[in-house]
Amino acid sequence: MGLFKPAWKGDSKNKALRAVAKERNQRKLHKIAKNAPERDVRKAAAEKLTGQAALADVAKNDPESDVREAAAEKLTDQAALADLVKSESSSYVRAEIVKKLTDQEALAYVAKNDFDHQMSTFRARLTAAGKLADQTLAQETYADIAKSDADCDYRLEAAKRLTDQTLAQETYADIAKSDTLHSARLEAAKRLTDQTLAQEAYADIAKNHKGDYARKDAIAELTDQAVLAYVAQHDPDYGLRVEAAKKLTNQDLAQEIYAYVAKNVSVDNSAGYEAAKALTDHVLAQKTFASVIIDGYSPYTRLAAVERLTDLDLLADVVRRVVNDELRSAVNKRWRELKGPDASADGAPRGAKKSPPVAKRNVAPLQTSSPEEAIRYLFDTALPSLESISLSSVKAQYEGYETSWRSNGLFRAGRDELRGHVYLSITKTCRQPGFHFYNIAMYDDNSRLVAMAFADGDGASVCIWRADGQYYFCGNYFFE
Repeated sequence: MGLFKPAWKGDSKNKALRAVAKERNQRKLHKIAKNAPERDVRKAAAEKLTGQAALADVAKNDPESDVREAAAEKLTDQAALADLVKSESSSYVRAEIVKKLTDQEALAYVAKNDFDHQMSTFRARLTAAGKLADQTLAQETYADIAKSDADCDYRLEAAKRLTDQTLAQETYADIAKSDTLHSARLEAAKRLTDQTLAQEAYADIAKNHKGDYARKDAIAELTDQAVLAYVAQHDPDYGLRVEAAKKLTNQDLAQEIYAYVAKNVSVDNSAGYEAAKALTDHVLAQKTFASVIIDGYSPYTRLAAVERLTDLDLLADVVRRVVNDELRSAVNKRWRELKGPDASADGAPRGAKKSPPVAKRNVAPLQTSSPEEAIRYLFDTALPSLESISLSSVKAQYEGYETSWRSNGLFRAGRDELRGHVYLSITKTCRQPGFHFYNIAMYDDNSRLVAMAFADGDGASVCIWRADGQYYFCGNYFFE
């Protein structure tokens, strides 16, 4: 026995991987793939193998499924694949092998056998059935999966391939009524010939699903006017109230919804803007557009609102209150379109030196992905500038958040207690998958401070007021 072990046998995985990366000899790579103590080292060696016999050996005999899969992915020998698919214990690896199989006997074996009732097994059976020349067996496989308790996506796919439309419709109805995955329910409902059942599924999702995107998709398919009216009046998301109202045949009710959302524009600027576009009440619509421009947090929506603002008094007020140069320029351009090419909304002739705007929001918005920076800015920069308002005004504004944010209460706290609550929720959100950034902004002449976390899933939001020497705050349903 030699004095030194080869690098691939050593204790250092990094050294072993470097040794595999440098190795070119197929016999040595086969030896490493079979005997290296580290799984990742065996896998790296398997990925460099080219000989079909060596690949079949590793794919059949390695104790770790990901190593077997790495070898199986490079196999092309149909006899080896056919043998392997019958002996493979991992449903996931078996599903990957089926993708490469053409042997009809082996495909039939996979299609007929529910090895372990795992989701990957259903995927393998569907794939195998799709490659069968024997269509009778293929249809039997689809029927078996459609009637099973497999994942809804596999049942749905099986139903779509069925020639037995009675069973297909039964499967769609079952998924539409009972499955927890809204995308599957919606697709199943769309395939139903029974439109009463389809509308029942859309109604259930639109009224009861917690996800905004799920409810939005369901609203798009709804035609039931009673359900649309319910959603337009009760959905916690103001934007979805507007979407439902747009589909109402009762225009009086639709206008009531638009007016309610427009009056609560401070809670949801984008929804307020969409509501204002649909309003027949021109005065309220114009006030809403002005509010969006002044206090909105979406640059696109704020600029779009400028294009819809025609009230000259509101235009003049807006330009005195916005601090964003692009917005001021857009408002002045809009003014000239309405008043003439030499007019300026801020009072100075076009081309003359303009005095600084009278900006009531003296705390610039902050966008950051750092929770530490967000907390520091919120409490050291923004909070000291928060203006005090009456407690009755705080409570009136909170009513909008109670509905749209599904807030569970308006709370009073000192600065340190408030910081603790906010810090807990802010740091929790940044650990969520799909987290993007925090946005901190002051609204209503520095009398309302809002911090929002933007993420693919749920994110914490908090609104803070100051009244009677105390801080008052509320959060959305995700806020601790």
